[in-house]
Amino acid sequence: MKREIDIRKEPFSWSRSLEELQRTVEMWITTCPNGEWTLKLEKKVRQRGLSQNALLWVWMEVLSKEWAEATDDHYTKEQWKEFFARKFLPVTGPDGEIVGGSTSALTTEQMTEFLTKIQAYVAKEWDITLLGAEDSMFNEWRSQYE
Repeated sequence: MKREIDIRKEPFSWSRSLEELQRTVEMWITTCPNGEWTLKLEKKVRQRGLSQNALLWVWMEVLSKEWAEATDDHYTKEQWKEFFARKFLPVTGPDGEIVGGSTSALTTEQMTEFLTKIQAYVAKEWDITLLGAEDSMFNEWRSQYE
C-alpha cells in the first residue's frame, strides 16, 4: 500500500534506502512551489543488537569461570562487564569517580568496537581466546561454560 506524503505539512520521519530517497527528493523538487525549503536527512543509526549483547554476556560468563579456575578469585559476569566498561567506556560519575558507561546506549558499530577491544585485551593480557558467534566452534566452546 503506497501512502501519499504531503511535504508541505508538518515535519515527518520516513526511513528508506538511499536510492529511494534520491528518487523521492528529485520528484519533490519538481513539484515544490517557489520559496525557501529545508530538507534534513539523517543517517539511521542502529542501537547495539541483541545478538551482540548476548555475546557479551557469554564472554563475561567465560571470563568469570576461567578467572576463578586460574586464580581462585571469583568475580561475577556483572563485575567483569563493569571492569571492561570502565576500561573501554569510561564515564566520570557525579563524584568524579570513573564508572563504566552503558552498553545499551551504544550503536551496533560502537558495540562491535567494544567487543573487539575486550577480545583483544583478554587474548593479550590473559591468553584467553573469546570466540565470536561466527566461529565454527562457537556453540561447542560456549557449552563448556554453561
